[in-house]
Amino acid sequence: MRAVWLFFGIVVIYFLLHLMGWAGGVVTFFAELPTWGFFVIAGIAFSGYKVVQGVLEDKRTDREFIEQEGQVYIRRIEEERKRRGLL
Repeated sequence: MRAVWLFFGIVVIYFLLHLMGWAGGVVTFFAELPTWGFFVIAGIAFSGYKVVQGVLEDKRTDREFIEQEGQVYIRRIEEERKRRGLL
C-alpha cells in the first residue's frame, strides 16, 4: 500500500511541475548536479523518513502506555467497588 501512495505522490508532483513549467528546470538541475549532491539529497530524504518513522513509533508507544495505565485504573476502581460491596 505504501508503494501505491509513493507512486501516486510522484505522479502528482510530476504533474504539478509540468503544469507550472518547472519540469525542464528540474531536469537541468539534476543533470548538472555532481555525484556528491545526489548523496546529500538522498541523505536529507532518508533523514526526513527516519524522523517521520520515529514520530509514528513514539505515538504508538504512547498509545500503548496510556491504554495500559487506563486498564490499571479501571481494575483499581473495580477492586474498590468489590471491597465496598457495591458490585
